[in-house]
Amino acid sequence: MSTLPWHQAILVAVIIIALAIGFVAWLRVLFFQWKTISNRREGVRLFRDAPLRNPANILFRGELLTEKGLAYRRKMVQSLVLFFIAGFAVALVFGLAWLALR
Repeated sequence: MSTLPWHQAILVAVIIIALAIGFVAWLRVLFFQWKTISNRREGVRLFRDAPLRNPANILFRGELLTEKGLAYRRKMVQSLVLFFIAGFAVALVFGLAWLALR
């Protein structure tokens, strides 16, 4: 059984951690997206009143959401940013590993 040098082991660990953070962040995006859409204002119909009749477009119209819906939308955006940061970290580490192993 061969072992990795310490610098490669650190890169692998960072990649695994960033992928796990990205996965959890994506699950949070999906959860908070569902919670945001379900907390729309009273009387707003899901398919009829949403822009272009798409329920996901309710996310872009704050006036269609309750205060709770706006709070869930904020959490969803924060999770989405974390997802992209984790993806950037994976790409950065892959790039560094490629340069180190050349």
